[in-house]
Amino acid sequence: MRQFLQHRARSALLAALVAVPVAAIVGGATLLRIAEPTRAEQQRAVMGEADLRVSLPASHDSLAAALALLPRGAGSARVWSGIESVLLPGRRLRARLIAAPDSVLAPGGIGHGLVRVRAGRLPRHPGEVALSTALLQALPAGLGDSVSLAYGTRRVICGEVVDPEALDEPLVVRTPAVVEDRAEIALLVQGAPGTPWARSDSALRAAGFATRLRGSIGDRDPIMTALVFFFGGLGFLEAALVMAAAFAVTLRRRWREIGLLGSVGATPTRIASAMVVAAAGLAAAGAIAGVAAGLLITAALVPWLPHWTQRWTGGFEVPWLAVFAAVALGVIAAATAVVSTRQNPRGTTAPGKETFTSRVVATNLGNPWEVTWGPDGQLWITERTAYRVTRVNPADGSRKVALTLTDVYQTSVQDGLMGMALHPDLLKSRGRDWVYLVSTYDADAGSGVTRRLRVRRYTYDGTAQTLGAPLTIIDNLPAHDDHGAARILVGPDGKLWLSRGDQGANWLANYCNATHSQDLPTAAQVAARDWFTYQGKILRLELDGAIPADNPSFNGVRSHIHSYGYRNTQGLVFGPTGLLYGAEHGPSTDDEIDLIQAGKNYGWPHVAGYNDDRSYVYANWSASTTPCATLKFNALTPPSSVPQSKESTWSHPDFVPPMTTLFTAPAGYDLGALGSTTIGPGSLDLYDSPAIPGWR
Repeated sequence: MRQFLQHRARSALLAALVAVPVAAIVGGATLLRIAEPTRAEQQRAVMGEADLRVSLPASHDSLAAALALLPRGAGSARVWSGIESVLLPGRRLRARLIAAPDSVLAPGGIGHGLVRVRAGRLPRHPGEVALSTALLQALPAGLGDSVSLAYGTRRVICGEVVDPEALDEPLVVRTPAVVEDRAEIALLVQGAPGTPWARSDSALRAAGFATRLRGSIGDRDPIMTALVFFFGGLGFLEAALVMAAAFAVTLRRRWREIGLLGSVGATPTRIASAMVVAAAGLAAAGAIAGVAAGLLITAALVPWLPHWTQRWTGGFEVPWLAVFAAVALGVIAAATAVVSTRQNPRGTTAPGKETFTSRVVATNLGNPWEVTWGPDGQLWITERTAYRVTRVNPADGSRKVALTLTDVYQTSVQDGLMGMALHPDLLKSRGRDWVYLVSTYDADAGSGVTRRLRVRRYTYDGTAQTLGAPLTIIDNLPAHDDHGAARILVGPDGKLWLSRGDQGANWLANYCNATHSQDLPTAAQVAARDWFTYQGKILRLELDGAIPADNPSFNGVRSHIHSYGYRNTQGLVFGPTGLLYGAEHGPSTDDEIDLIQAGKNYGWPHVAGYNDDRSYVYANWSASTTPCATLKFNALTPPSSVPQSKESTWSHPDFVPPMTTLFTAPAGYDLGALGSTTIGPGSLDLYDSPAIPGWR
């Protein structure tokens, strides 16, 4: 949620994208509620206060027959309905007719509600009529004027009425006199609560009468409501598309932020869940604002409604069902926008201007690999392709070469002089002015090449400012031209820690080489100093290269291996509490930040990142049924001859997922179209100083 608070303009836009469709739906539904009669109003417009309406043929016998079928104790009254013609100059205006005794239509009468008086009153004798608003506007005429009807003489207008049911034609209300011969008779029936109306209704229908029960009247027209939600839904769809793009930026930034912080348990699922919650909260705020806006706009329009519709009853009702539905749609649209984001999760936007300045300290170095602060205030640097250890003064960029190696073998971008570790006692006059270097070399004495890796210790001469007295700590470690790892540390436990990669196996130019990150040594291999299985491992050594007695045992064998199942751990750093963190290269997804733990398995090559079947499938090219060398490598679409297995098909009791990834591809992510989601972390450090605000 912090990201949204920091970007108020974007957050306001996202909230508005929800608020506008919500306001449209709520406003439209409120107008419908105000303009469209309620269920009770529709029932009154058809049958007043009656419980049953019976249409009667124009004969006294039919009336007697209907009355005989009514429940005992039920009251009844007659009303007449038909067609009336109002004479206008040059034409006749068709109108609907309702006629009933004044006592039937008056308050308390059984037909009260059939018509509602807007102004004036209902007619009390045959010389008066009450006309609908639409009819008065068409004449034009008003109260007290007279009007000519097609039947009879001119009548005095005594009232203005509104009928919610008269949508297509005006309305004329008269007394029953002289209309019986041209009008249909309806019998309105009312009874005490609990009257068995269904039984009477069935009996009347069986006798040939047309009937309507009160409970069958008043269902709202679903078409108008559906149209409101349809157009509002289109608005939400458009809003969701815009939100998806906007949320993607924040989502990518949030993934990178949490990933680089290395928060324990900050998995992409949890990150995405947090983003969904934040988006839903923002959408809820926007939806509430939309509800308020919709109601306020509708309230402003209410005074104009009598000019637009004859259905308006004058009341302001809030359609709570529509309100809740609109809010829910807004929240779902925002959450869906986050979930459906399919952009590359790598951070592609600048993190913003920092509060410090930067400058170039030194140039023309031979591919610096390790850069670390020395106790002398100098930057100690290994130059991978120049085979030098150089000390650089950070104040003025002046440099001094402490060592130049002559036996380094280097042909690619991941070999040469690489890792360097300074002993904590360096320059402390304790006799341990040691510097440990990791480099590749050619172990073949002849013309061939056998690439290997070794660790040597050098002693620093503070007077001459040079490194000398080399001592091999361990050598003959397997090496290749890719994924060498080779980060080295002196830990707070006084041990050497060294990362080893998988030698680039099963990838690019080395795709036919088998991966040995899961292989563990036998006792015979350890006794013979055969370090072949040390590929894809984190090693822990005594300072003299011996195997620590407290190293974990695997299958009863103790070796230099501390943990395994890695691809290319180029970053290692100890935290202030002694925890060891590693930065691991993934294939096309899932670079990892790992918490390195003794005896644990980190899954490679069976799992990249989390065991979640997201984009990564282990394709074992070395096991192809077709000779691997005849195949063309394709990381995304291996041929059918290459065995493939999903992450979920593999499990191990010692498997440890990463703390976070950089980055896990979302479900349905298209690597081919959107590209790799990795950043390739080449190193790792832990910042715990207040000097740079916001970095802690």
